[in-house]
Amino acid sequence: MPVGKADDAEGATEEDFMAWKASLFTMFRRNLGLEEIEIKYTPTFTVVKDPSLDIIDIHHGEPSHPSDNMKTAAACSPIRALTVQKSKEIFNSAERNCLRMDLDLSEHPDLHYKTGDHLAVWPMNPEAEVQVLLKALGRFNERDVPITIKSLDPTVKVKIQTPTTTSALVRYYLEICAPVSCETILNLAYFAPTAEAKTYLLSLGQDKDVYTDFLTRNYLAMGRILSLASPGSSWTALPVSYLIEYLPHLRPRYYSISSTSVISPRQPSIAALVAKTPLLNAPTQSILGLTSNYLLFLSNTLPTSNTHTGEPPYQPPGPSERLEGGKIFAHIRKSKFKLPSLASRPLVMIATGTGLAPFMALLAERKKLMGIGRPVGEMILFFGCRNPAEDYIYRAELEEMEKLFGGKLRLVTAFSRVSRESRVYTQDRIVERSKTVLGLVEEGANICICGRANIAKDVERAISEAMIARKG
Repeated sequence: MPVGKADDAEGATEEDFMAWKASLFTMFRRNLGLEEIEIKYTPTFTVVKDPSLDIIDIHHGEPSHPSDNMKTAAACSPIRALTVQKSKEIFNSAERNCLRMDLDLSEHPDLHYKTGDHLAVWPMNPEAEVQVLLKALGRFNERDVPITIKSLDPTVKVKIQTPTTTSALVRYYLEICAPVSCETILNLAYFAPTAEAKTYLLSLGQDKDVYTDFLTRNYLAMGRILSLASPGSSWTALPVSYLIEYLPHLRPRYYSISSTSVISPRQPSIAALVAKTPLLNAPTQSILGLTSNYLLFLSNTLPTSNTHTGEPPYQPPGPSERLEGGKIFAHIRKSKFKLPSLASRPLVMIATGTGLAPFMALLAERKKLMGIGRPVGEMILFFGCRNPAEDYIYRAELEEMEKLFGGKLRLVTAFSRVSRESRVYTQDRIVERSKTVLGLVEEGANICICGRANIAKDVERAISEAMIARKG
């Protein structure tokens, strides 16, 4: 039996493992004479309807920090409903969106942030996906009946607020828009309401190539795959406990705060790139980023908004109408992104896209210090995006800062999509200005990188090669 291999960069490690596992089981049957049996689902949780519960006893979808990770909780503020003061579109593109959102902490004196911290935004699922899943499960008419979730295993804790309702469960607590894996599709076949639905799921889940091709033309969220497999019959045999066990729990998304607490202590700002990924063989359909599209929808409802319309609807009032008036559930998380404590220290900053956000806060802070006569170290900022006419965020502010710093700040840009013939990336600019970068490093400069995960490796390689070339 050959060793199975997978390339995680292709995003199909689980499917590769399932294909290898299937060939392994085939070998067991053919060569060892073993018999494969269908494993029955054994629930870890029990979900019981309890109409006797009063509305005051029910959790309607309010988020909470996990109680089993005290270290994580210690780094986070309490979760509060924050008012979005203003939202502005900062891309100049008909196809892509990026929001600058200003929030208000004035109603919450227990919330504070420092320059470089993150704002954690708790999303909700799109209402269309919620309705599709409830109807596919055959639980639409009982969606608001109170349910109690209990663990059948003393070693496993219930991590969802209980008692609650099925409606709140799929709208606020479970990530029902997460893509359904091959393994989950095969498990769902056990609960199929018809023989045709079971055959459909098995044919899709047992063949990696069929599954991969299907993903290029279909967005496989839980409610959608149930509806596709059995459009005429409800999945009444599929227990709610299965969804709790196999679907990811809804977690916050983190955005770097682009404002500085020195200047705007009660009004943090974030930049949120709205994620939309067209399907490879069905470009009119897109997989929408859960939190960023929720923020875009909310932005569209604000009277001060200049954003585009036409995004999927959500439940704007939120659980118990606590988000009425343009609010979001959010908390502050202490950042591990360490900025130099001394303003006089030289600094090399490298950012792509919305990774520019924490550097905007740092630059604003240093500008404030320079204005009161404090020494400020020399800085160079490498920033990369696709096209200066479309997604060069904070351009006016950066160019103004470059003038105000009077030679202390050098701004170097790289644009990767201006033309097909000329694609320039931040690491290319670093190589071009390696003498300046290495000079600052020798003077004790910090190098700070913020952006996509792969940028750090590319930048590290560029700087290492420059150092080798200089010193041999």
